[in-house]
Amino acid sequence: MRIKPLLKRILGQKIIKLYHYLQAWFWAFTYKWPAKNFFVIGVTGTKGKTTTCHLINAVLKADGKKTGLLSTIGFEIAGNYKTNSLRLTTPTPRFLNKFFSDCQKAGCTHIVLEVSSHAIDQGRILGVPIKAAVFTNLSHDHLDYHKTITLYRETKKRLWLENEIELSVICKDDSSWPEFLRLPADRKILYGVEDITSEEGVLAKKIQLFEQGSRFTIICREGQVPIELKLPGKFNVSNALAAFAVGWGLGVDFQVIKKGLESVDLVPGRMERVPLKNGLNVIIDYAHNPDSLKKVYEAIKPSVRGRLIAVLGACGNRDRSKRPIMGALAGSFADVVIVTNEDPYDEDPQAIIDEVASGVRRGNKNKKLGENFFKILSRKEAILKALTLATPSDLVLITGKGAEDSMVWADGRKTPWSDKKTVEELAEKLIKK
Repeated sequence: MRIKPLLKRILGQKIIKLYHYLQAWFWAFTYKWPAKNFFVIGVTGTKGKTTTCHLINAVLKADGKKTGLLSTIGFEIAGNYKTNSLRLTTPTPRFLNKFFSDCQKAGCTHIVLEVSSHAIDQGRILGVPIKAAVFTNLSHDHLDYHKTITLYRETKKRLWLENEIELSVICKDDSSWPEFLRLPADRKILYGVEDITSEEGVLAKKIQLFEQGSRFTIICREGQVPIELKLPGKFNVSNALAAFAVGWGLGVDFQVIKKGLESVDLVPGRMERVPLKNGLNVIIDYAHNPDSLKKVYEAIKPSVRGRLIAVLGACGNRDRSKRPIMGALAGSFADVVIVTNEDPYDEDPQAIIDEVASGVRRGNKNKKLGENFFKILSRKEAILKALTLATPSDLVLITGKGAEDSMVWADGRKTPWSDKKTVEELAEKLIKK
């Protein structure tokens, strides 16, 4: 049995939170409150946080700033990048304060911090004065922890309420935007791709979506600038608008913002294409909840010449209610669905697969097990099945893990794993056959 769940049952959530709070203050004190030396930009929301953080970081670097970046997939200090293998979006207070201390030694002035609702609720970012806050969106996720969408939303709002925010950037495309706009901040900027005007904030017009990127014009009351983004999908247009709004709010020249946005070739594990010698088309993405999965499918499906072959699963010890929903989405959008294992933690991986698979035929009654719908326990075998079925006109989409470098089993045991490396190795073996 894992120690953390046992302690939660014995001590209760309040005692566990108190422990986190004390940890936060202790490590901030130990490292002499290093976060106070930076302009910290906190990005929160259900989806888009990681990509938005990387785009903001690119904009700041284009403006000549020395930056620190801390996201789900990686850490960067003054240009030196390292993969995040912690399996935490926002790390522990000890790690955070050491990170800030190292950023201070490297001469950084700005920090871009991806902030999870768990980190807010558990007090991991106490002692970190957030000066700019970005809200991307809110959708069905983490309800195993927060219990209701209302409590989830209220936790996100604490990023504003517990800091003195100088710049607030809010996505108007999300239905929660009025609540976040009312939160205190010296300056507030709305952004969106739907129902918004240049007088209200930042918007995108003349949007052209391509297989490997997009072209659009960003407009606000102070002018406009054409953008050629190398990241595909309408949701990445939204992420770029968020980064633009931050740059604009901080006084960065529009052409410099453009340079920063257009410099990002990819964000690892986010709509990432895996180049293969055999000509097969494979994309890996971190989408792990219904809303993000739907948006990825919607972005990809129109450009697929042949069949869309979807490989997906669901994480253990998380909200079970979303599993059949994700299965239904795969059944609806994909021509071939392969449900497989994905970080089971303390749950039975086959049981998780069965729960996801239970929704597949709800999405499309023409899905037949063993023909265009498969349940394969081994993730490696599932990916092999997808690659074996695929032709150069098809597209294999592997979701759920993105750039993660491990698989998590019972008792928190980790084994090395990479969707990208697995695809590359299996494709190479298929060529040699």
